[in-house]
Amino acid sequence: MKPLLLICLTASLVTAPAAAPADALAAMLAALSPGTPFADVLKAHPDAVYSDAAKPEEKPVPDQPGGLLLHWEKDPLLGTACTGDLGFKDGKLYEYVLMWTGISAPPDEARKRFYAAAVARHGAGFTREALRLNPDSPVETRVPVLCWEAEGVRTLAYYAPPAADTGKKTGALTYARFPADDETIRSMLAGAAPTEDERAKTWAEMDALLPAQKAE
Repeated sequence: MKPLLLICLTASLVTAPAAAPADALAAMLAALSPGTPFADVLKAHPDAVYSDAAKPEEKPVPDQPGGLLLHWEKDPLLGTACTGDLGFKDGKLYEYVLMWTGISAPPDEARKRFYAAAVARHGAGFTREALRLNPDSPVETRVPVLCWEAEGVRTLAYYAPPAADTGKKTGALTYARFPADDETIRSMLAGAAPTEDERAKTWAEMDALLPAQKAE
């Protein structure tokens, strides 16, 4: 499921809904806590489909756990297309990614609402990290990422601009939760290893986009 971290799809951005950001995100994340049994996730998201390409028409059933895909044409948070990719292990939710696509640049209002929802849910005690996108490629770039770690789970929230070599004009917002010891995510964060000057440059525009709270 990790390719969802790196792939930006194309969709049209529409006016965000009026619901409070925290409430809108909470509605989308119903039952999406790591460790939640497959059946409970499926009950909260009955329109989910299996992510296994070999089961394109098979309707998920509670006693047959497997990766799931969620999709919103106009989601409650931003009013744009959003896809969720959910991974399970031993019949319980293990990791997942939600990606909002078609975010036009500069996407300031969408990012403000997105970050407000994430901070309201997890608190202002995030760390300011730099995430490597398209690592070890000609279009590798660093983006600022809000990172929380609690109870063995790492939560990320960030915006990925369109890759320079694609010609696309829209980027994507990502909210992801993985085990804190996930080596792929750890390498994407630790691998950035920015100096303080590089970190400051990466985060230069972020303070204007975040809620009026300081990171701890």
